[in-house]
Formats: sequence, C-alpha cells, structure tokens
Amino acid sequence: MLEVMIFLLSFVLFTIGIGVTSFYILTLSIFALYAADCIMAWKKRHDRGVVLLFLLSFFTFLLGQILIYMLTGLQWWAGFTIEETMVVIKGIYFALLFFPVGVVLSEHTRLSSRTISSADRSLTITSRMLSIQRIALMLFWATLAANAFEIISRVIFVIRNSYVGSYLSYSGVNIIISRLADINRISFFLFLATVPSKQHAKRPIIIWTLLNMVSILSGGRTTAVVTLLVLFYYFIYRDEHLNEEETEWITPRMKRMIVIAVPIIIAFLGAWNYLRNSKNVDLGFFGLLIDFFESQGGAYKHLAYAQRYAGELPQKFYTFGPVINFLRGNIFVSRLTGFRMPAQNTVAAATIGYSYGQAITYIVQPWNYLAGLGMGSSYLAELYYDFGYGGIIVFNILLGALFSGLSRVSPNRTMSIFFMLVILDSTLNLPRNACMAWFTSITSITLWLTLLLVYLVTYKRRVP
Repeated sequence: MLEVMIFLLSFVLFTIGIGVTSFYILTLSIFALYAADCIMAWKKRHDRGVVLLFLLSFFTFLLGQILIYMLTGLQWWAGFTIEETMVVIKGIYFALLFFPVGVVLSEHTRLSSRTISSADRSLTITSRMLSIQRIALMLFWATLAANAFEIISRVIFVIRNSYVGSYLSYSGVNIIISRLADINRISFFLFLATVPSKQHAKRPIIIWTLLNMVSILSGGRTTAVVTLLVLFYYFIYRDEHLNEEETEWITPRMKRMIVIAVPIIIAFLGAWNYLRNSKNVDLGFFGLLIDFFESQGGAYKHLAYAQRYAGELPQKFYTFGPVINFLRGNIFVSRLTGFRMPAQNTVAAATIGYSYGQAITYIVQPWNYLAGLGMGSSYLAELYYDFGYGGIIVFNILLGALFSGLSRVSPNRTMSIFFMLVILDSTLNLPRNACMAWFTSITSITLWLTLLLVYLVTYKRRVP
C-alpha cells in the first residue's frame, strides 16, 4: 500500500531528523506524513469526504507557508529557538499521525460497523421529512431579511470607517435581528438536511451563497470561503446518494467551471487581503496565489508562541475558552452575576478573558492588538499550552473519529445531516481557530429552540 510506504518513509525521516536535529529533514517528514494521510483518505473518499476537507484546511492554515518557504529556499524556523521549532514540528507531526488513527478506529468500532451495514444508503423521502422541509423553508424566507440586514449593516460600517475599525467600534445590530439572522442560518441547514430535490433547493442555495459572498465586502473572507466549501461537500454528498430519477448535483460542466474558478477565487482572496486595508496590489496572478498560502498558512507560529510565552500568558485553560466565555457571556448568567464580557481588543479581554488569540496577540503585538488587529489562534497551540503533546494526540484522535462519522451519515437521517452541516460550518477553520469555537454552534439556545419549534409544528403532521 502506497500510503503505508510513505508513512514508513516519514517515520524514518522523523527519526533521523530528531537524531541529527535537522529541521529540513523533519519538515520533509511532516509533508510525507501529510501525503500519506491524504492518500489514505482519498482511497475511501466516499466514506472519508469530511476527512479530506479537513486535511485541505490543515494544509491551508498550518502547512501552506512552510511549503512556500521550503520551495523558495527560506528557513521557516528562522526567528525561533531550537526548542520552539521542535514544538512546532512535533505538534504538527503528532496531529497528522493520530488524526487518521481516530478515523480508522471510528470505522472499525462495533457500533460503527453495525450502522454502516444496516443504514440504507439510498434516499427515501418520508412525509415527516417533507413536513420539516416545508417549515424550514418557510422559516428561511421569513428570516432572510434579518440576515441580509445584519450582513449589510457591517458592510456599510466598514465602507464608512475601516475594516480594522469594525473590530473596535462596531456594536452590531439589535439582538432580535441578530437572533433572527441565526435562525436563518439554522433553517437553511435544516432545509438542506431534508434532502430536497435539486430544483427545489436551487433558489435558496443561490440566495444563501450570494448573501454570504456580500459579507466579503465587510473585510472578512472566512465566512464566504467556508460557505462555498460546505455547499461543495453537500453537493458531493447528494451525488453519492442519488435516486434513479434525480439529476447530478455536480454536472461535468460544473466540474470544469470549478477547476477554472478555484485559482481565480484564491487569487482574489489574496488580493482582497490588501484591498480591505486600502493597500495597492502589486502582485501578478501567480504571485497572488503564492501570497494567499503564505499569508494564510502561518498558524503554526502559535505553537512556537505557546512555548515562548508560556510564562507570560495568563494561567487559563484556553482549550475551553470559548465554552467558558459562552457561559460567562450568556444573558441569563450576566443578569444573575452582574458580569459583563469585556469588549474585544481591550486589555481586559486579553488578561481576564479566556481567548488564547486575544491574549497572545496582546503579548506579541500589543500595538496592533489595541488598534483592532489580531493574530488568530490554533487549536494545536491551545492544546499544547494546556495539556502538552498528550492533549494534541488525544484531541486529534477524537477529531478523526468525529470527521469519520460525519463522512458516513445516512441520507435518511435528517438530524444527522443537519448537525453534519452545522459542525462542518464551524470546524473547517479549526487549524487557525480556537479549539472549542464550534461548541457555541451546537449548544446555542437559538438553535435548540428552533429545532423544538419545528418538531412541535411537524409532530404527527403529514404532507398530503
């Protein structure tokens, strides 16, 4: 097996690199291991689609810059001590080593095997699914204006002020409008989870895509990119479970368009990184492609910073930061305790909050932090700071098992598809995001109240 041979090569390179302390050899071992993971996932791509998507995200945010530096003869470890560089190498290597372990374990557990063999892979539409589909679509259209208002309000603020200023002084929209916008997102995913026909889903998907593309004008790129990736995977998922009378979701013509569009989109995102900060774009097309991966692929530095500034960072469990901040910032908790979450990019947010991204940016780049800029985070850095390499190993095993399970969701399980889409939407940027940032997406009161409403309305209801 090719992936096994490449894995063995990676292990040999890693062992030699550790023995002679060669960062060049150790870097080669990382890319060999990444290649082995990709081959492993590709060989069973019908059962490991989400795994492939995450590996793509892993490369973009953690390995892209390293590869560019290696190809151009630069030393990505310049500026780091030997100890800091080894933390980066070992952290990434252990993540890539144990992530597929979780995938394989998930596929070979007794429960998983029973589920795969008994689940009907062919699509069967039930009257209950149609009822949910109808209510979800009604909610989507009813709350669309609120979502559009929230996005356009931020765009207008950025146009009138600045992209950086939006992080300092933009107060957002009314809480009611914000919650209705959340319901719009929830109802859209719930509608897709009911596996509507391609013709029936066409208009909501187009509207949803265009609306999220508008969000680029507010300066951020992540929302638009994640939207495209989630929809792309959904199309692939639907094509894998087609009924005989259904048409393909991704036609040959669309495949050709995607091949042409992907490099253009990447180049545009690279250019937008300059345009949103009112800078001139002096790079050509291929220069923008390289610049995109160079600018996006630097999340590995957080591992080095977690080692370097361990004594300066507030002693917090940053792994659970989003959970703690979610609970502390809850409106009911705030009223009971009187606690108010500090505003972003303030000294208080960096020192008493539980955000690794805020804390590390304040330490490394205090001037940029207070001006509204941030360095982001990485789930690997938070795990290493809190639990060392053991935390990275255990979490990536669990992550591999989760993404393996999401890849094998039955098309007849509406709620499983729904949570697959919700989790995908909030975890694809995990390599450069907080470890538990996705937690608030699946524990949101708005989400569960919306699901409860749909359940009560459709309970024992049948579509004629």
